[in-house]
Amino acid sequence: MSEVPAPPAPAPSATAATPRRRGGAPLVGVLATVALAAAAWAGWRAWQLEHGAEREIAAARSADVEAAGRLAHVERELEQARSRLDALERKLTDAEAVNRSLREEVLGIGERASIVEDAVANLAEKRTGGATALRLNEIEFLLRLGQERLQLFGDRRAAGAALRLADAELARLDDAALVGVRQTLAAEVAALADPQADAPGRALAALDRALAALPQLPARPRGPPPATAAAADAGFFARAASVLGQYVRIRRLDPNDTALASPLNLDATRAAAALELLLAKSALTLGDRARYRAVTERARERVAGAFDRDDARVRATLAALDEALALPAEAPPPELGRALAELVNLRATRTLAEDVAPAPTPALAPTPTPAPSPPGGDGTP
Repeated sequence: MSEVPAPPAPAPSATAATPRRRGGAPLVGVLATVALAAAAWAGWRAWQLEHGAEREIAAARSADVEAAGRLAHVERELEQARSRLDALERKLTDAEAVNRSLREEVLGIGERASIVEDAVANLAEKRTGGATALRLNEIEFLLRLGQERLQLFGDRRAAGAALRLADAELARLDDAALVGVRQTLAAEVAALADPQADAPGRALAALDRALAALPQLPARPRGPPPATAAAADAGFFARAASVLGQYVRIRRLDPNDTALASPLNLDATRAAAALELLLAKSALTLGDRARYRAVTERARERVAGAFDRDDARVRATLAALDEALALPAEAPPPELGRALAELVNLRATRTLAEDVAPAPTPALAPTPTPAPSPPGGDGTP
């Protein structure tokens, strides 16, 4: 509740003026204290406002510095983005150039593909003639090979094989004009199939058997040792000679008896016989019949003189050498080349006929119409 104001005091009299005037000093002190407090509070407030303004200014400055840093960072990123954009533009330009060159190459490849297709079409039209010509070349090569093999080495087996291969290739060609060539070729193959034609092959096989069995052949046995049964009834010197004869033997050797010489001489005999058999094979291959017979006879004498004739292996080796020596006289080789000559003449005739035949006239390409020039390009309306 509000207090009721007190009634006004009566005016002081003159007698009481002096003591009231003395009682106003504390009031002045209080007012002075209040004024000092108000001044202090105002100063503290002013100082606080000033200090807050400085903090705000410092915060504003730091915010400006941070904003400046962010701006610099943004500018750097923008510069990097611009450099990347320039690089991308250059790459795009390069890609466009590459695409343009690839487009031109693709167009060129398309043109080349069309040219290759035309060439393949032309080859497909001529494939039958080309395959036939290639097969005829192979047949001609086989015929020449058989002829040269027979003339140089006398090898009828290889020559016959080459001619049979040529006949098989001729049979694959469905051409009636080659019937005469095949008949002539059949006659030449029959001439090479003579029973005596394989005699050198059988002789070579016999030499190979003898050469393979040579290292296992046993040596010829030596003579029986001297009898010592009656040595007991003989004198001292006879008994001493008998005992000494068990360790040392003295006898006369035949110079031609290679089996009684030594094991080294026996090995030398084996090596000499093997070398002579190899020489016999070489002479037979080269067609030297005289040298072949002489070398084979020497090899047989060595085998018969150095090895045990009672052994089955030695008898088989001697039989093989006898079979090799039974080679009949060399028959004159058949004449080859008639089928080859007929084939060459037939091919020459066909080539001449193709050259004489008129070639088809190529179709004339249409003349390109020149494009009209633009008006005023050459001074004419």
